[in-house]
Amino acid sequence: MSPYEFVLIDDWYITVSSDRTQTGYGFLNSPLHSALEETNKLRERVGLRTVQLRNKLVDIEKETGMIFYLPDWIKGKIKVDER
Repeated sequence: MSPYEFVLIDDWYITVSSDRTQTGYGFLNSPLHSALEETNKLRERVGLRTVQLRNKLVDIEKETGMIFYLPDWIKGKIKVDER
């Protein structure tokens, strides 16, 4: 199982079991700016890029036309909720 497949399952579980109150990986729910460090730690544990690095790679793809083959079930950047 790839890290992305694991994260989809675990992010869903975290979201449902905590009624969207617990910090997840940032795929199903936009991470809160105040919890971004925790989100990135979760992502690091399974080998995923930080939210900031992923968003920077999306920008580079748009600027240069290079294709980094980022997971396509999330289009574009991961939105960070400023609340």
